[in-house]
This record gives sequence, C-alpha cells and structure tokens, in this order.
Amino acid sequence: MSSAPLPFERVTQEFLRKEGLGHAREKAGNIISLRMPAHQAFGDLTDCLLDRFPAMERGSTYADVQTELFSFIEAYVGREPSTIAVTDAEALITRFEHWFAQRALVIDSPTPRIAYPYT
Repeated sequence: MSSAPLPFERVTQEFLRKEGLGHAREKAGNIISLRMPAHQAFGDLTDCLLDRFPAMERGSTYADVQTELFSFIEAYVGREPSTIAVTDAEALITRFEHWFAQRALVIDSPTPRIAYPYT
C-alpha cells in the first residue's frame, strides 16, 4: 500500500490500469493504493473476513466490506511489514465485529431474530 500526490483531479480506470493499481482511494489530494499483486491478497483477506463472520456476508455488500477493510489498512501505509503482529490481526477482527454490530438492526418478530443492515 502506498500514498502519493494525486496527479490530476480524478482517478479513472485508465489511470489505474496504466499505473498497475488494483484498488485505490482518493484522500485529501492524495491517492492511497494497492498495486495489482496486492489486490489479490486484499480480495483473499476480504473473503477470509466473510468466512469468519457469515452473518456479515448476508448483511453487507462485498464492496462495503472492502471499503471498511481498506480504511483499516490505510493506517499501515509506510509501516515496515515485519512490525505487523498478531495484535494487528486481532485489532482487525475486533474492528469488524464492532463495524458489523453498528450496521445491524435486530428485528422483533414471531420468527427467530435476524440481523439486517441499516443500508
């Protein structure tokens, strides 16, 4: 993951392809991005989260989960990979538990309780 000044006003698919970027977000005049090799790992991590939290897969869109995951890993821009530890993985799990709980609404009905997202 890297951060660089945004070279123009808007990120386009053409720009992403040209630069070899798989996932990118504009933020405060910069572009935070994952290169294509990391994009597959990002998708795999998203899938692992959905496997760990099956209710999240039923109650959220894949894009929403990826947006939240990208927000979490933005904090790691510029960080030495060898400093990432088990506590970071635990923080990720805790964040997603909290994130999904915030999005879910328990509906009272004669049927068993089901969690629905607000969106």
